[in-house]
Amino acid sequence: MKRIFIAVLIGIELVSCGSTDNTSNPVTADTTDSAAVAESTTEQVTSDLPDTDLGGYELRIIKENPDNIAWSLNTFYVEEENGELLNDTIYQRNLAAMQKYNFTMSETNNDVDPLNTVNQSIMAGDDIYDIALFRLSNAQYTMTGNYMNLYELPYVDTTKPYWDQNLTRDLTIQNNLYMLNGDILVTDNDSMMMTMYNRPLAEDFGIENLYDAVRDGRWTYDLMYDCMKQVASDLNNDGVYDTDDRYGLLYVDNSAAEPYFASANIHLYTLEDGLPVYSADDERAYTLFDTMNRMLSDKSLSIDWGENSIEPTKIADMIQNKQVLFQNMVLSFVRRNYRDIENDFGLLPLPKLNEEQDAYYTMINLSTPYIFVPVTVSSPDKVGFILEALASLSGDITSTYYEVCMSSKYTRDEESYEMIELASENIIYDTGFIFNWGNLGTMIRTNIKSSSGNYASLLASLESASQTEMAKFIETLSEQK
Repeated sequence: MKRIFIAVLIGIELVSCGSTDNTSNPVTADTTDSAAVAESTTEQVTSDLPDTDLGGYELRIIKENPDNIAWSLNTFYVEEENGELLNDTIYQRNLAAMQKYNFTMSETNNDVDPLNTVNQSIMAGDDIYDIALFRLSNAQYTMTGNYMNLYELPYVDTTKPYWDQNLTRDLTIQNNLYMLNGDILVTDNDSMMMTMYNRPLAEDFGIENLYDAVRDGRWTYDLMYDCMKQVASDLNNDGVYDTDDRYGLLYVDNSAAEPYFASANIHLYTLEDGLPVYSADDERAYTLFDTMNRMLSDKSLSIDWGENSIEPTKIADMIQNKQVLFQNMVLSFVRRNYRDIENDFGLLPLPKLNEEQDAYYTMINLSTPYIFVPVTVSSPDKVGFILEALASLSGDITSTYYEVCMSSKYTRDEESYEMIELASENIIYDTGFIFNWGNLGTMIRTNIKSSSGNYASLLASLESASQTEMAKFIETLSEQK
């Protein structure tokens, strides 16, 4: 269900009926889309919930202000229909659940990340919020006894396909799971890492059809590197590499390592019998680091739009002007910033490390909101019941978007749907990057861009501290039981 929804969401966001600004607003539906919504009959996966009257219980949600987190559509509750397709689909999902089980919903938007606000309420013993949407990068600050182990939340069945099975596989530590995502939210869809492919620029240089390379299993970092070298150029011959030149790769500093490790299915820590085991000292990790180091440290080949303060409108111009061959970004970058690009760009999965790799892999950006439940919740049975009900009814979102999008005359590139679906088959969550024990993940991200970056020396200096901090983390979890 999730795979279909990802393809559909991005397809809709690629069309010209979307929002024009750089915000998290969903797209606007026309009358044809609305009719398709009403006629959606695709079969859903159902929950095992009993018929229950929740007595008007109010589900209280807190999240970061959408304007501050535009890269991820953290929409959970909407007050009314407004003609925007995503808004109205979520409204109908919520309305169906509220009417069937007799509950209401309210939502608080924080201008900053709500973690501190919720923690303060928990420490005061106040039962104010039932659900908090925190960025995944804040997960390390939630393993303090303030948030519920969601395996203990009544009614929530994480084995159901409408919950993210990759998440439960990779982030269940000693039978503890503190965050949820899946069909119930679209945050992870919007924040999946992909690669923009400037097809007209590739054609100008006689570069092969990279969709075929993906299908043949040949889309690797070596192939990407070769393509980058073909197009990179100091266009004005001034010896300075800036936005007036042409690059093989556009990337952003805060995602300079995690996506590439994930794409090669390399973990800093792997789970064995429910415990994180240090695995960063792996031969494939050395190869991956060296491969990406040569690509990212060469300022004539790649450019960091975060470090160079390149605005999204300028990025769009560079793509339109054929100054960028590839861009590694979250999918929402397409929705927010590509609308006016006339070039027939496409989307590719992140490359493999080598052709022997079994599949394509990707990750969800760590700044993506996920569901957490405070321990101060006085009615965990009702909260769990509502979460399971909403998740099970979210198939309407999936099916509606699929039916509307795949028949849309505005669709640019059917191959991109295929590529998005392929990428979404294998999502990686790495505890080493998410919890950042001993600052290991941060330092890898910093050093992978440096001309003096060295993976061996980096591990030698940080391995002990990382493992020590991880052990303290596990000890804290054990003490909470």
